[in-house]
Amino acid sequence: MSAPRRRNWVRLAERYAQDVVDGTVPACPEVLQACRRFQRDLTNPEFRLDRDAASRACTFVNLFLEVLPWEAFLIVNVFGFRRRDTGHRRFTFVNVWIGKGNGKSALAAALGLYLAFMDGEQDAEVLTYAFSRENTRHVWETAKQMLRRKQGTELDVAKEYEIELNAVTLYQARTNSVFKANSSNPDAQHGSRPSALIIDELHTVRDELWDTLKGAIVKRANSLMLTLSTGGFDISSKGFKVYEYDRNILAGVEQDDDTFVLIYTAPTDDISDEANWRKANPSLEAGIIDIRKFRATARQALSVPGQRGQFLALHMNRWTGAAEGFIDVARWDALPRTTVQDCIDRGLPCVVGMDPADTNDIFGVAIVFFEEPAPMQRRYHVFFQNHLSESGVQRHPRSSLLRDWAAAGHLTIHPGHSLRIEEVVHPLVDLWRTLPQAEFIWDPKFAKAGVDSLLRMEGVPEEQSVQQPMTPAEMTVPLREMGAAVNEGRLLHDGNPCVSWQVGNLLVESRGAILKPVKQSDTAKIDAPMALVTALKRASVIPVGHDDGPFLATWA
Repeated sequence: MSAPRRRNWVRLAERYAQDVVDGTVPACPEVLQACRRFQRDLTNPEFRLDRDAASRACTFVNLFLEVLPWEAFLIVNVFGFRRRDTGHRRFTFVNVWIGKGNGKSALAAALGLYLAFMDGEQDAEVLTYAFSRENTRHVWETAKQMLRRKQGTELDVAKEYEIELNAVTLYQARTNSVFKANSSNPDAQHGSRPSALIIDELHTVRDELWDTLKGAIVKRANSLMLTLSTGGFDISSKGFKVYEYDRNILAGVEQDDDTFVLIYTAPTDDISDEANWRKANPSLEAGIIDIRKFRATARQALSVPGQRGQFLALHMNRWTGAAEGFIDVARWDALPRTTVQDCIDRGLPCVVGMDPADTNDIFGVAIVFFEEPAPMQRRYHVFFQNHLSESGVQRHPRSSLLRDWAAAGHLTIHPGHSLRIEEVVHPLVDLWRTLPQAEFIWDPKFAKAGVDSLLRMEGVPEEQSVQQPMTPAEMTVPLREMGAAVNEGRLLHDGNPCVSWQVGNLLVESRGAILKPVKQSDTAKIDAPMALVTALKRASVIPVGHDDGPFLATWA
């Protein structure tokens, strides 16, 4: 393999830090603090900067992608600083917060290859993690593709270093080292002894997984835990707690010599200020991010309901909280109230949407009565039920609030580790006996929950137990109708505060004309509003007359 072009990577990192400190490179306060920390560490007697080790890591990464100044700064810090007393790496934990599209996954993939096969570690085990299975494999798949693209070229890294490209692992026999994607189930990690961990999108990681992985990474002397993430939406999550701790490290409030922190974030929420974009997206100037597309995305965020919070979190790297969700919570709470009995007395048609639950999720139910007092002006009267297991309450960081809601009748807590589906369905069947033309609608992906069989056993006709696949394409229209009905005051509800919290957690990702609900963490529940979206899939299209009385013959 021909030798790659040599560069003075340490000098590039030092120049970047000085340019930030001088103001030549515009930066947020957190990046300025990181650069000043680096300059102080250069003269700290407890550490030394191994320039050769830093340059070697940068040179390897540069085989796969052009190392930008900010990336050189990161790599030199992480792989250059050594403890004088042990000779081991200074940093065990590396947390990088940066806007989407800056190449963080590619950087993580290249660093994963280095840690697995070039770091001098015998029996190295490098594992990637994320909240979803797709994200867990994304970094690993990127690393595999990097090696594959070099095959047959002068820079065939896999051939030079005898790396096997297998279906689920990258493996080096001479050092018995492996790089692979791993399960995000915390119970499967006990006893693990990895040399390096890479966590993509830390803002989504569950508490128990994070705690387990931090315990595993300290079992080797020179181990490294690398996390890269955008901002998020759930300020009760583990990710936000880590983010706040990281900010305190940079500010000098917390003294932690084991953790390296680099936070690129917009100083304010002003989406229209392009200077803000650059402070959260250091790759913007290099053309890694298409500025024209970025501007178009920003314009959309300013004009489309629900997109502002997503832009702030993903592209400006700010934690937005519930107020930036798809529905303005203050507007939701200000909507008129309604009662079930009034809807029954008036003979309004009814659809019951259900969002069945996994063990620790809420089983959401939305009972939707609807009318059309004027053409094309459909009005919805919505009543919610929330069901959660005792185990789910105990595992949630806001368990005390959940219990308060339960005491007030806004949430039903069921004993044990899981819900008994009949305890949820039977009260709904009682409602159906009062409203025999009511429809039940739910996603067939929840078929194993047994909803359909229970309804049929209770006598609900097959045509009134509607299985409706809720793919993003199928959810787009009811999501838009939900947003419009809230904004226009056409939706009335029962004022359930547990639902208000979930409405605030609901975020929507726009993919062209398609809207997709986004669940940003396991603790930010959205089950009740998703039950409403499911119900609106039918309630927004079922024909309704204006003067023909209740339970119309045309109601299909």
